[in-house]
Amino acid sequence: SVVSFPLMLDRHAGAFESMVTSLRVVAKNPVPMAAWGFIVAVLLALGTIPAFLGLAVVIPLLGHATWHLYRRVIVSEPGARPVPPPPHRPRKPAADFPANLFPWRNRTDA
Repeated sequence: SVVSFPLMLDRHAGAFESMVTSLRVVAKNPVPMAAWGFIVAVLLALGTIPAFLGLAVVIPLLGHATWHLYRRVIVSEPGARPVPPPPHRPRKPAADFPANLFPWRNRTDA
């Protein structure tokens, strides 16, 4: 899935919609996507050679490149839908972690 994860992060799309969009991108651009897959495979293989320490450089690099690939392929399309705002969630402080697991309990019910 070439653009699935960036699409889910950027537009809060569902998994099915992201996979369908990624398959459409690959079908529309098969040669560049095959080249991208080859580049990813080679960089991951090279990153594993020095006792997997090279992955500390390769994985962020691939993540950054994937984001730019997504921006170039998806966001630049003229018919792209606008980005919806993320849903509002109430703040939950980390200090209240165990209590946050039980949202039906009110803090005043102690």
